[in-house]
Amino acid sequence: MTKAFERIKNAPLAVRILLLTSAVTILSFFIQSALPPAISSAESDTVSGFFGMLIPKDTVVGGFIHSNIRKIGHFCEYGLLGIQLALLTALSLTERKERLAFISHIFALIIALIDETVQIFSGRGPSVSDVWLDFLGFTVLFAFTYGIIFLKRRFSKNN
Repeated sequence: MTKAFERIKNAPLAVRILLLTSAVTILSFFIQSALPPAISSAESDTVSGFFGMLIPKDTVVGGFIHSNIRKIGHFCEYGLLGIQLALLTALSLTERKERLAFISHIFALIIALIDETVQIFSGRGPSVSDVWLDFLGFTVLFAFTYGIIFLKRRFSKNN
């Protein structure tokens, strides 16, 4: 374990910051999942109300957002983790970035499964569809972020 901590200690500042923010993001998933149903529902209503001020609920888009706010939240939360781990993958010094990207996806899936399991103990029902939404959000934003980095590096090398 000390070898891993030594590698983190010697890592560039950007990598250490991304590791810390990724850990905080994952911790926030678990904290959110541990909330009792009433509190979780109230938080969803607050977010839905915020979007309702921006996009009226009686529009097609507003109605979709209002009725799917929790599902959108799952996608976006794990999308944030996808961005963070794509940046970590891009910044890694290893030549085997494909392997690291694969491991990141397995890690995200395990985190999503644990996250839904935490909901069992908070009195909320876990959902397989939420695990898939989490994984989809992670994958889409990981691929988007990593793709942009790849294209930027590719075109900057050619110029």
